Amino acid sequence: MVSVCSGSLILAAAGLLKNRKATTHWAASSILEKWGAQYVKARWVEDGKFLTAAGVSAGIEMALYLAAQLTTEERARLIQAGMEYNPHPPAWGINWSQMDRKQSEELAQALGYNSLKTTFKLVKILIQRPNLLLKLAF
Repeated sequence: MVSVCSGSLILAAAGLLKNRKATTHWAASSILEKWGAQYVKARWVEDGKFLTAAGVSAGIEMALYLAAQLTTEERARLIQAGMEYNPHPPAWGINWSQMDRKQSEELAQALGYNSLKTTFKLVKILIQRPNLLLKLAF
């Protein structure tokens, strides 16, 4: 089971990431932790049958890893070449060590990652679609 970016919040809301290592977009990390997952600040995380990616570009990397696991590394490299995915860090870089928890939460709030609002949205989705919960569990 895979998720990209804040998609791991749906898995956590369904209780599937309880006490599991997982990642999500950094702005949603505190929400993921509130719902029982062990947030790991990484591009992607594998814990049992769950693969979670931190963001969209990390999701591409996770997908290439998964392609290599399901086929071969050579096949994954061909897929990467076909996508023309050849990442380079941005010219200005991202210094994650300079962002403390308070700054991270303030920026998350500014980006719209309101934990209560997000919680209600996800609970509403799961209530309206009980079959989704069943599918996630298996």
